[in-house]
Amino acid sequence: MIHMENIESIETGKLMNQLIAEPERMQREIFSESSSFFPSLPAYLVSLLWKRQCTMRQVITRSCLSKSYVYQVFSGDRLPGRDVMLRIAFALSLTLGETQRLLAIGNRPVLYPKVSRDAALISCICLKRSLEDASEFLVSIGERPLL
Repeated sequence: MIHMENIESIETGKLMNQLIAEPERMQREIFSESSSFFPSLPAYLVSLLWKRQCTMRQVITRSCLSKSYVYQVFSGDRLPGRDVMLRIAFALSLTLGETQRLLAIGNRPVLYPKVSRDAALISCICLKRSLEDASEFLVSIGERPLL
């Protein structure tokens, strides 16, 4: 039996097995109104802010996005595109796992290592590069920058 508090703490294989073995129970537990198993994009972003001990002002400055746009994303009034999510990921210094989760929650394609631009971004995230450094690297290899 899987404890249903936090999706990040559950191995994907175990979750899949549980969904297959007990679909009715899983539907009740995961998709009930009181469940926070699948967080909304704003809820996940706010949790990352707290985890990183970062302020909205820092996200705005580091992501090079407008104040109103960032507030709209964090409030759920606007669903950002993939590159904006990546800019926010760099602004928050997210790990690769956190970045992939952010993209997935926002219904955007996760970074795929067999795509040149994505592979470059993965390496920049793993090397803890800044958004500016990642953008410069993308330009240097002939890829579209984030900035």
